Amino acid sequence: MKSKTQGLFSLRIRFDDAEERLERYHLFNSDDFHRPGPDGLHYVPGKFFLGDEPRIQREFCAFLAEALRSRIMFAIETQRYEKKYKPLSDNYAKYKLKYFDNDLFWYRSGEMYESLDYWYVPRKKEWVVGVDPEKRATVYKIRGGRAVPFKKSKVYMEDIIKFLEFGTMRDGQVCIPPRPLFRPALRELSKHVGRYYTQFLKLYYPELYARL
Repeated sequence: MKSKTQGLFSLRIRFDDAEERLERYHLFNSDDFHRPGPDGLHYVPGKFFLGDEPRIQREFCAFLAEALRSRIMFAIETQRYEKKYKPLSDNYAKYKLKYFDNDLFWYRSGEMYESLDYWYVPRKKEWVVGVDPEKRATVYKIRGGRAVPFKKSKVYMEDIIKFLEFGTMRDGQVCIPPRPLFRPALRELSKHVGRYYTQFLKLYYPELYARL
């Protein structure tokens, strides 16, 4: 059985509070898929970080986690990255349209979309954005011209996210082309950490916001 700290694919947000002072923010992929470059993002606070209290910074990490989940969901809703993706195969696109009423990327029945969540891991002092590592995907059967839930698959939902995000290979041939969603959403959020911090202070700490 997996635990909430053992996600195959997730995005993590935390800050180092050595000596009870904010050192830096970390926005990065899980250890399993951490790669050098823009997928591992570290931010040393600038002048806009007025609330150095660890409590405030922890609350801001939760605020960022919610913002990241919302950004990922919005990217699915608007098909934000579709122009960068290789098109679905004709057969699969027709199958989705016929039985699921859509031919969207990263969306079939809505199960993964509705499962996106974020949670706190006390041992690592970090927030994780992803899906419950114990959640298994649903197998659908065609009945009456519609796709209906049949049973739970042996495949974890996180495995499916990994396949879609990074693609799959078999015998040296591409089976599923990579269609990144989580990583570009993280990169976009990372460009606006200061703006999110301003929003956070305005909503929850107006006295600090007034000092900006």
